Amino acid sequence: MRTSCLLSKAKTLRSYIQWLRYLRHSMDKSAYFFGIPTHSNIGDSAIVLAEKQFLKNCGYTRVVEITARSYLYNRKCIQRLLPRSADIFLPGGGNMGSLWPNEEQWRCQIIEDFKDHPITVFPQTVYYGNGKDEQELMDYSVGVYNSAANLTLVAREKKSYDTMRQLYPKCKVYLAPDVVLSMDYITFKQQREGILTCFRNDKEKKVSDNSKIELIQKLRSAGYSVFETDTMAEGPISEKNREEIVWNKLKQIASARLLITDRLHGMVFAAITGTPCIVFGNNHHKVSGTYEWLRDLKYIEFANDLSDIQNKVAELYDMEACLYPGLNEKFGELREHVIKNMRGI
Repeated sequence: MRTSCLLSKAKTLRSYIQWLRYLRHSMDKSAYFFGIPTHSNIGDSAIVLAEKQFLKNCGYTRVVEITARSYLYNRKCIQRLLPRSADIFLPGGGNMGSLWPNEEQWRCQIIEDFKDHPITVFPQTVYYGNGKDEQELMDYSVGVYNSAANLTLVAREKKSYDTMRQLYPKCKVYLAPDVVLSMDYITFKQQREGILTCFRNDKEKKVSDNSKIELIQKLRSAGYSVFETDTMAEGPISEKNREEIVWNKLKQIASARLLITDRLHGMVFAAITGTPCIVFGNNHHKVSGTYEWLRDLKYIEFANDLSDIQNKVAELYDMEACLYPGLNEKFGELREHVIKNMRGI
């Protein structure tokens, strides 16, 4: 019994020392990035890569990654050791609100635990349904967010911006595109071939399985080579394999002459690789809202339904020399906020 207790204390001490070294090593210009995803969504991992690069471009010399799982199992230790002056950042994406309640509850936990720290949430989509549980979650998050001393929220489309301004009046709220769109044009030296489809298969999907099958059959009957993919990896994504998985997906999309998708990051990946793309909406506003940032790109077209794409396929399939001009100016307000945050202004 005594030996077991000593071993447990030794293990706790080792963990404490490891976190002490990790959290407080070279604190100069460190950004503390909580909630790094480890699930298989490649779009979310692309967001992490883009956010880390964004922070470094703003002047942070070190980005300290803390995954949701790590925080769950080491919460008290991290709370005790995190520097009082730490600048905290939370990932962007499409999980603010009731559609993915576990993610919202986790974000609320971080904000509650560090409510006196400056916290910035990268560009997010917010959505709440009308169900009783959804409204209760909304009431809870409203209380948490508005009680934070220095919380900044960034909406990635106009509808979310309006919702955030209404629900969270005590927070700073900015508007900026999905952070992956802060990346420059990416090119791969390879021949483009055929049509690539990339459709959701979860609760956000709007295009039915039968409609997808019918579309692919029609395209093949018209003489097109059609290949299928998704923005989900085969297993968990970690800091070790994140960059390779994201770049392989970008390369795959850049190998197609046309992408047809209802995935927000399918559209975003097509934009930054200069790949002609037809995009459908999902079951709420995040895809259509994000498309508004890209509507001036002639090689990205939004379609309301499958019957709306016949002419678009023929037009976009033969389109060449598509170059992503970048949206650097759209991130000016967020960039200025991050730099001021870093300098303690």
